[in-house]
Amino acid sequence: MTDESLETPSETLDKADAPPEKPAKAAKPVKVEPLVYALYRVSRCHGCDRKLEKGEIVRLEQGLEEQRAFCSKCAGIEGLEILPSGNAKITRLVKKYSQKCFIVMRWSEVWKTYERQGLYVEPEAIAQARSELAKPTATAKVSGKDSK
Repeated sequence: MTDESLETPSETLDKADAPPEKPAKAAKPVKVEPLVYALYRVSRCHGCDRKLEKGEIVRLEQGLEEQRAFCSKCAGIEGLEILPSGNAKITRLVKKYSQKCFIVMRWSEVWKTYERQGLYVEPEAIAQARSELAKPTATAKVSGKDSK
């Protein structure tokens, strides 16, 4: 046998005949919004030792042995409001107008996992987004013939 017969088909292809390789696309950086949690049981704030009621919004931080819950005052997220999930248009606008934006998560006893409840954002951003959605736009004209 000759050495030429031992070559594999991929080795016999000339590099000029091979299709050019596409450059790898750069991955877009994904903006990850910080999370806050709606309590599902009574707890205490790790910062001020205030009693936290069921349903209050807290920020969790990982401690040495356990997660520590901080009330909205201690976490620096005081004065924000919850925008419930369900309306994509207002959510996009509120994210655009709000300086602080947090995702609200709540523990589901049924599914044993956290579920997204909405956004925790500035009330001015919610008002601005709602007023923008309420304004009629010039592109939303009624099509049809004029009735005489």
